[in-house]
Amino acid sequence: MLGAGLITVTAGVTILALVIWYWSRHSYGPIGSVLPAVAGTTLLVVGTQNALGGFLLAVIGGNEAEFLQYQAPQIEVPAPEARQPAA
Repeated sequence: MLGAGLITVTAGVTILALVIWYWSRHSYGPIGSVLPAVAGTTLLVVGTQNALGGFLLAVIGGNEAEFLQYQAPQIEVPAPEARQPAA
């Protein structure tokens, strides 16, 4: 899901960049059709939703992230009765 989401987001950003490029080449005047801008925005939103939905399903499915493999050393604290009173 993450890969499909990233591909869809990339397509949406590319379309929106082309719309802005086209608009700047025509002196920021009215554009004949809003369809490319709507399509680019839709692809951007659907791709983002798809990628974030993949993360949500991974969490719900019980996958645990293993970002840090380091485990801190365990420190043994003596029991209270084993401590010596301050003199």
